[in-house]
Amino acid sequence: MHIQHGNPRNASQPSISTFRQFLPPCAACSPHASETPGTDADASRQTAFGTLRHLLARKTDIEKRITESIEGLERAMHTTSREFQVVLASRAELLTTTAAAAAATTASAGPTAVIVKP
Repeated sequence: MHIQHGNPRNASQPSISTFRQFLPPCAACSPHASETPGTDADASRQTAFGTLRHLLARKTDIEKRITESIEGLERAMHTTSREFQVVLASRAELLTTTAAAAAATTASAGPTAVIVKP
Protein backbone atom coordinates (compact mmCIF):
# COMPACT_ATOMS: atom_id res chain seq x y z
CA MET A 1 0.00 0.00 0.00
CA HIS A 2 1.36 3.37 -1.03
CA ILE A 3 0.74 6.39 1.19
CA GLN A 4 0.99 9.75 -0.50
CA HIS A 5 2.64 12.42 1.58
CA GLY A 6 2.10 16.12 1.13
CA ASN A 7 -0.82 18.01 -0.32
CA PRO A 8 -3.09 15.80 -2.44
CA ARG A 9 -4.04 18.91 -4.47
CA ASN A 10 -0.46 19.16 -5.77
CA ALA A 11 -0.78 15.75 -7.37
CA SER A 12 -3.59 16.97 -9.60
CA GLN A 13 -1.89 20.23 -10.66
CA PRO A 14 0.03 18.82 -13.65
CA SER A 15 -3.11 17.40 -15.20
CA ILE A 16 -4.99 20.72 -14.82
CA SER A 17 -2.17 22.74 -16.35
CA THR A 18 -1.96 20.23 -19.19
CA PHE A 19 -5.69 20.56 -19.72
CA ARG A 20 -5.45 24.39 -19.82
CA GLN A 21 -2.93 24.20 -22.68
CA PHE A 22 -5.60 22.76 -24.97
CA LEU A 23 -8.31 25.32 -24.13
CA PRO A 24 -8.48 28.72 -25.81
CA PRO A 25 -8.56 31.65 -23.38
CA CYS A 26 -12.02 32.76 -22.31
CA ALA A 27 -12.72 36.07 -24.05
CA ALA A 28 -15.32 37.16 -21.49
CA CYS A 29 -12.87 36.51 -18.62
CA SER A 30 -10.06 38.44 -20.26
CA PRO A 31 -9.19 41.76 -18.57
CA HIS A 32 -9.60 43.55 -21.91
CA ALA A 33 -12.70 41.67 -23.05
CA SER A 34 -14.62 44.88 -23.68
CA GLU A 35 -11.85 46.15 -25.97
CA THR A 36 -11.80 43.02 -28.10
CA PRO A 37 -14.20 43.39 -31.04
CA GLY A 38 -16.53 40.52 -31.79
CA THR A 39 -16.67 39.13 -28.27
CA ASP A 40 -19.81 38.15 -26.42
CA ALA A 41 -19.28 41.09 -24.05
CA ASP A 42 -19.18 43.50 -27.01
CA ALA A 43 -22.31 41.96 -28.51
CA SER A 44 -24.15 42.18 -25.21
CA ARG A 45 -23.03 45.79 -24.79
CA GLN A 46 -24.37 46.57 -28.28
CA THR A 47 -27.63 44.84 -27.39
CA ALA A 48 -27.87 46.88 -24.17
CA PHE A 49 -27.21 50.13 -26.05
CA GLY A 50 -29.77 49.13 -28.69
CA THR A 51 -32.32 48.47 -25.97
CA LEU A 52 -31.55 51.82 -24.32
CA ARG A 53 -31.89 53.63 -27.66
CA HIS A 54 -35.22 51.90 -28.25
CA LEU A 55 -36.49 52.81 -24.76
CA LEU A 56 -35.36 56.42 -25.21
CA ALA A 57 -37.16 56.62 -28.57
CA ARG A 58 -40.33 55.21 -26.95
CA LYS A 59 -40.02 57.68 -24.06
CA THR A 60 -39.65 60.57 -26.52
CA ASP A 61 -42.64 59.34 -28.53
CA ILE A 62 -44.76 59.03 -25.39
CA GLU A 63 -43.75 62.53 -24.24
CA LYS A 64 -44.67 63.90 -27.69
CA ARG A 65 -48.10 62.21 -27.59
CA ILE A 66 -48.72 63.50 -24.05
CA THR A 67 -47.82 67.05 -25.14
CA GLU A 68 -50.16 66.79 -28.14
CA SER A 69 -52.95 65.48 -25.88
CA ILE A 70 -52.46 68.32 -23.39
CA GLU A 71 -52.52 70.89 -26.20
CA GLY A 72 -55.71 69.32 -27.56
CA LEU A 73 -57.32 69.43 -24.11
CA GLU A 74 -56.31 73.07 -23.67
CA ARG A 75 -57.89 73.96 -27.03
CA ALA A 76 -61.07 72.07 -26.10
CA MET A 77 -61.24 73.80 -22.71
CA HIS A 78 -60.77 77.21 -24.35
CA THR A 79 -63.52 76.46 -26.89
CA THR A 80 -65.86 75.21 -24.15
CA SER A 81 -65.15 78.29 -22.05
CA ARG A 82 -65.99 80.60 -24.98
CA GLU A 83 -69.19 78.66 -25.69
CA PHE A 84 -70.17 78.83 -22.02
CA GLN A 85 -69.61 82.60 -21.98
CA VAL A 86 -71.82 82.98 -25.08
CA VAL A 87 -74.59 80.93 -23.43
CA LEU A 88 -74.33 82.97 -20.21
CA ALA A 89 -74.47 86.25 -22.13
CA SER A 90 -77.49 85.00 -24.10
CA ARG A 91 -79.30 83.94 -20.91
CA ALA A 92 -78.49 87.24 -19.21
CA GLU A 93 -79.84 89.14 -22.22
CA LEU A 94 -83.00 87.00 -22.23
CA LEU A 95 -83.57 87.62 -18.51
CA THR A 96 -83.03 91.36 -18.94
CA THR A 97 -85.46 91.48 -21.89
CA THR A 98 -88.07 89.43 -20.01
CA ALA A 99 -87.74 91.54 -16.87
CA ALA A 100 -88.02 94.76 -18.89
CA ALA A 101 -91.13 93.48 -20.71
CA ALA A 102 -92.73 92.44 -17.42
CA ALA A 103 -91.99 95.83 -15.90
CA ALA A 104 -93.46 97.61 -18.94
CA THR A 105 -96.60 95.49 -18.81
CA THR A 106 -97.07 96.16 -15.11
CA ALA A 107 -96.50 99.91 -15.53
CA SER A 108 -98.99 100.22 -18.41
CA ALA A 109 -101.73 98.37 -16.56
CA GLY A 110 -101.82 100.94 -13.84
CA PRO A 111 -102.84 100.27 -10.31
CA THR A 112 -104.70 97.07 -9.82
CA ALA A 113 -107.24 96.37 -7.16
CA VAL A 114 -107.65 93.10 -5.44
CA ILE A 115 -111.17 92.22 -4.48
CA VAL A 116 -111.49 89.92 -1.54
CA LYS A 117 -114.85 88.19 -1.12
CA PRO A 118 -115.96 87.40 2.40
